[in-house]
Amino acid sequence: MRIVVCDEEGMMREAVETIIPKVGHDLVGVADTTAVGVALIEAARPDAVVFDMTIGYNTDFDVIEAAQEVGATVVVFSYNTDDHLLSQYRTRPIVVHKPDLVLLEAALERLELEGDRAVEAERRERPMREIPVPPPTSLSDAAAFYEAINEAAPGDALVSIETDDEATFVADRIVEVLRADDRVLATARTVRVLLISGGVAGRDSFLERLVAVAALPPGATVRSVIVAEGESPLDAFDRLKAGGEVHDLG
Repeated sequence: MRIVVCDEEGMMREAVETIIPKVGHDLVGVADTTAVGVALIEAARPDAVVFDMTIGYNTDFDVIEAAQEVGATVVVFSYNTDDHLLSQYRTRPIVVHKPDLVLLEAALERLELEGDRAVEAERRERPMREIPVPPPTSLSDAAAFYEAINEAAPGDALVSIETDDEATFVADRIVEVLRADDRVLATARTVRVLLISGGVAGRDSFLERLVAVAALPPGATVRSVIVAEGESPLDAFDRLKAGGEVHDLG
């Protein structure tokens, strides 16, 4: 099945993106706002949409309506759901409560195309317009990466490298440097890395090695945070996504 993901929460969205190919489906696009989600659904006409109801205040139901309009199965993956409102749709969405990725994986694994496959084929052949949405991502094992983050301790570092279209190349070089792919997660434009121990000195040494092996393409943005005493690893990860320390590596 061809699946679109609509979720503004980056960490969970990336985990969902990893699960989709794992259970045999195709990720055709991702969105982090209601407007982009609706446009993507109308253009891609997917078989299913995985959707976080908190993506847009008072506009989140537009995503469900757009999905059902093109005949897509809706899987609501959210911390909070309005069961009364969801029950009013002609086809009630499947509901999985965050952050239960195991249950979500099981739900996606059970998804199957229904109805007249000839109609589905005709529906997909309609022309698609170009829309400004993030492309599907190429990910390493997100589950292993997030498990590693959950075990992070004060003094560990989190690094984010943002690049236009060379994230996969950067990730491959980082794995060569670290020799540990469970601490590297690559999306289409971003690579995130967990560095165990070493603090500022360990982080700086890692960045120097990346420059030495020419792992950073021109124009790449490199940011980092050091996990602080008393800070949860996920709070540190949120600090990284919000900004962190920017490094000028030339």
